[in-house]
Amino acid sequence: MKSAFGEPIPDVVAQWFNWSNGVAGTPGQTQDDASVIPGYWPLSIIEAKSIMSGYIDADAELGDHWVPLLGSGGGDFYAAVFDESLHEVGVFTVMSGGDTEISFHSVEEMVDGFLELYQTGVFFVDVDGTLEADDDRWVEYESRVGGAA
Repeated sequence: MKSAFGEPIPDVVAQWFNWSNGVAGTPGQTQDDASVIPGYWPLSIIEAKSIMSGYIDADAELGDHWVPLLGSGGGDFYAAVFDESLHEVGVFTVMSGGDTEISFHSVEEMVDGFLELYQTGVFFVDVDGTLEADDDRWVEYESRVGGAA
């Protein structure tokens, strides 16, 4: 598993991909059908590697050691970012054409945070059955938790 990315990865990142190695597509499936949080779904190892190889923008926030965990149809993604020791793992949001910011200080904090966003109604299913979010509250939450401006 760790060698799939060409370098060692933190155990928590390996555990993430052992838990969910992407979303299996089915005929007629939409992007919304695959989302586990509004607009994002778990990436497979192959999808994560593809994002990494296709991400040509130098990004000082990501540094040299990162692996995408969740992706969107618009090119945005959540990435585990870590140091060479593999001990310090944060989760950053990478917005296509926008800023890269820390959203969570660990993968566990991300999972707990998303659970809280469901529990507090920030993430919800609308009357059409589509998973939605109160984007302003979502951004405020991640800014507060991650410490971004």
